[in-house]
Amino acid sequence: MEKIVLKSKIFCANLLNSSPNGIMVIAPNTSVIYVNRAWEKLTGFRSQEVLGQKIPYPWWPEEPLNKARRIFRKAIAKGTQRNEQLFKKKDGERFWVEISGTRVQNDKIGYYMSTWVNITKFKKTMHALKSSEGALQRQQMVLKQKNIALQEILNQIEIEKKRLKNDVTINANKLLLPILRKLRGGRTPIEGKYIDMLEHNIKEIASSFGRKISEESMNLTPREIEISNLVKNGFTSKEMAEVLYISPRSIERHRYNIRKKFGITHHKINLTSFLRSF
Repeated sequence: MEKIVLKSKIFCANLLNSSPNGIMVIAPNTSVIYVNRAWEKLTGFRSQEVLGQKIPYPWWPEEPLNKARRIFRKAIAKGTQRNEQLFKKKDGERFWVEISGTRVQNDKIGYYMSTWVNITKFKKTMHALKSSEGALQRQQMVLKQKNIALQEILNQIEIEKKRLKNDVTINANKLLLPILRKLRGGRTPIEGKYIDMLEHNIKEIASSFGRKISEESMNLTPREIEISNLVKNGFTSKEMAEVLYISPRSIERHRYNIRKKFGITHHKINLTSFLRSF
């Protein structure tokens, strides 16, 4: 019978020593009565160095010593406890462990057995993740501030564009148009018409016709833009030919290309009316 009991004790000891996680057993007076090989490997302490040790234990860091005492006493009192703690190895290196503890009764004496799992890598990963999240949030804040600043600049540009547009309109009305009116006297009909066109164009300097007619999507050539403007102002093909010093046939070819680019070639749409709708 004694041999069976001895074999059982040896078997239990081998089981504990074979565990991949650290195991420690503490007596009611807080003295350490057992540690397995995994615990020794984890902490760097040999069993001969810690057996009989009472609190404060040498693996408790100095800074949170009182906190370690509170956690330990709470664990002893409750019996079953799981918590994460920061300890130090024999060489001073800090490491995190998840401790799962439970009471073990033997001959009416309550011992406390705890299992230690090294979670240092997990803690470092979580810390790095939080740091990355913090950096990302800071970058997002900087980007948001830059976007606000950019929007303010764009708003200011828009205000400046409106101011310039108003200035151009005022200057055209006060300075250029009076001069053109003075030039009307003594001119040929075609010259007078050309002056009328200039006056009309000056009035529309601030309008959107020039910008729309020149957009890349229209794909008009500089000559086609020029002819479009003349058509819009009521010039006939003959008058345009005289003003631009090209043949009426060339004018008609340009008018056809303009209609084609605007997609109205096969529609009964007057080109002059169409261009005035811009």
